[in-house]
Amino acid sequence: MKKLLTIILLFSSSSLVAQNLHYFRINLGPKYESYKVLGNDEVNALFHMDAGASIYLGKRFTENVYAEVGLLKNDYSAKFDVTTMGLGNREYRWFNQDLYPTFSSTQVALNVGWRQPYAQKVSFYGSAGFQLFLSKKLRREGSQQHTRESVEEVNGAKETIDLYTFSNGFEGGNVLFRADVGTFIQVSKSLFVDLGFTARSATDVINEFQIEYTSFSESEKKTATLRTNGAGFMLNVGVKYQIAKFPK
Repeated sequence: MKKLLTIILLFSSSSLVAQNLHYFRINLGPKYESYKVLGNDEVNALFHMDAGASIYLGKRFTENVYAEVGLLKNDYSAKFDVTTMGLGNREYRWFNQDLYPTFSSTQVALNVGWRQPYAQKVSFYGSAGFQLFLSKKLRREGSQQHTRESVEEVNGAKETIDLYTFSNGFEGGNVLFRADVGTFIQVSKSLFVDLGFTARSATDVINEFQIEYTSFSESEKKTATLRTNGAGFMLNVGVKYQIAKFPK
C-alpha cells in the first residue's frame, strides 16, 4: 500500500512538472503532535511545540481549483511528567521540563484545494489531502535511564526517581490525512506572503514507547505507554512565488 501510494504521488508530481506549473511556496512554522498515555494515571502527556518545514509545487486547473505536491520535514517528540507521593507525604512532579525525541521523518503530500479572491491583493484558500512517509528514522533506540533528585530535603533525605524509556518504535500508521486553510497576501508582481493552518491525523498509531520507573518512597515498578497517531496542527508562515499566471 505504501509503495503504491508513493508511486501515485511521484507520478502526480511528474505530471504537474510536465505541464506548466503556476507557483511554488515554502513554509516554516511551529507544530504540535499529540501523544496519549496508556496504563498509568500518574503519567501525563504535556503540550509542547516543535518546528516543521515544507515546500509545495502548485498547478491551477481553473481560476479557483488547484492541486499541490509537497515535501515536508517533520520530526516528532514527546513531553510528559510523572507525579509521585514521597517524603513528608508530599507530591513530587518529575520530568516536566524534559523532551523525549522519538523519530524524524520526510513526508510527501498531495493536496486538492479551492482559492477564493477576497480583495485586489488578498485571497483565501482551503484544501484537503494526505501525507505519506517517505523515510522514518528513530531518534532513540534501546533503553535510557533518567535519574532525578529533589532540591529540598525532608529529615535529611532527598526524594529521587529512576525512570527508564525503552521500546521506542514504529507502528502501522503510514498515511496522514490533512486539511488546510490560509490566506495569500500579494506584496509584489510575483511574490505573496502565505499564512496558513494545517490539521492532520492518521487512522492508525504511528509511534509508541514505554516508560518504567521507581522512586525512593515507592519502590514498586510502575509502567506506562505513550503513543501518537500524528494528530496535531501546524501554523504555516512562508512565501508563495508565482511562476506563471493562470490564463483567463
